[in-house]
Amino acid sequence: CHASAWDIDFVDDIRIKTDCQLRPVLTTHLPPGPAAVAALARRLADAGINIEAMYLLRTRPDGVEFAVIVDRPREAEQHLQER
Repeated sequence: CHASAWDIDFVDDIRIKTDCQLRPVLTTHLPPGPAAVAALARRLADAGINIEAMYLLRTRPDGVEFAVIVDRPREAEQHLQER
């Protein structure tokens, strides 16, 4: 994993209930360091995509894995996979 690489997966079979709705979940592996989370949030904000929830799933020496729930998951997945 490169220091600036993000692995984004759209998890269609895992859904979280928020505001009485089931929402798809994106999972992402980010490189270590606080700037990676900030960069993820900035990319979504710049695309007009709102983060509704974000959960830390695990930490490893090569980075962290998060589950992210956004208001427009398909667009978020596409936008985050663009480099």
